Amino acid sequence: MYITVSMQLSLPVFFNWETSRTIVDVRPVDAFRKGHFPGAVSFPLENFASPEALLQMLNGRDLPKPFHLLDLDGSIAETEAGYCETGFLQGGYKAYKTWMSEAFHSGPRVGIIGGKTGSGKTVLLRELTAMGRQVLDIEAIAQHRGSVFGGFSSPQPLLEQFEHDLLKAWLSFDSSIPVWMEEKGAVLGKLGIPKNLYRKMLAAVRFELDPSFESRLHNIQEGYTVTDKRKFLNSIRQLESRMGFSNNHKALHFYAAGEVKNCLRLLLHYYDSAYDYNRTRYNCKLCKAARPELFREKRAILAMEKLIMETA
Repeated sequence: MYITVSMQLSLPVFFNWETSRTIVDVRPVDAFRKGHFPGAVSFPLENFASPEALLQMLNGRDLPKPFHLLDLDGSIAETEAGYCETGFLQGGYKAYKTWMSEAFHSGPRVGIIGGKTGSGKTVLLRELTAMGRQVLDIEAIAQHRGSVFGGFSSPQPLLEQFEHDLLKAWLSFDSSIPVWMEEKGAVLGKLGIPKNLYRKMLAAVRFELDPSFESRLHNIQEGYTVTDKRKFLNSIRQLESRMGFSNNHKALHFYAAGEVKNCLRLLLHYYDSAYDYNRTRYNCKLCKAARPELFREKRAILAMEKLIMETA
């Protein structure tokens, strides 16, 4: 028995759907491979005689219902579909990508914990999370620290999954309270931070940590873990054009010779230079010097969050 329930789904409803469903991407295979909604399955409409034939096929499969059909621009929603429980995303995949990008325009204000590599920014984010503050940990979502120092055991997610998970977290935040993030470059490994979110980060109020070089080097060495030495060496080699031939090969030599601290020292000098260069792109509303201890005191945290909310 067929159930005639054809409904158009708004972008928020489609994105935040919590119960069982099957997302059916009906765009051509090439378009699906370039990018698709996480969890979607590909059934190109061009492989079927009609939308009705596609829906008949789906209804005969052992797939979770309802079926949520996703095309390029939402035009499939104009097709009469009375073969099964079916929903259609308004505006299609094109509207989804636009909505996802624009979602970062709104939402809470951002407070940035700034500082050069090894300053302990990630540790402070974790402490803020434990204290119940709003935190967006991009490193955890991207499964990458933005440098060759250490790494995650899990591979990086695909871009679509990364963007989806970022937005899922962003939409869960209370807009009346700031979200804490750590200072990052635009790219983490193979993944780029969505442009509108990154612009928000660049313009945010920043609280700057400024430990000494030796202190930061110690922090990196203490937290330094490499599970795949070959991969680490390859990561260093990829920095040659930016580090310069001489320094890059010195770093490789030190690492191969077991002189890990000297290797890390050269790499840290490189990242410091890159950090200083990237700072020329910033347009932060306010930059305040900060000590790590401030992020462990509730009264100080609330004062910093008040400053973030009041800074135009």
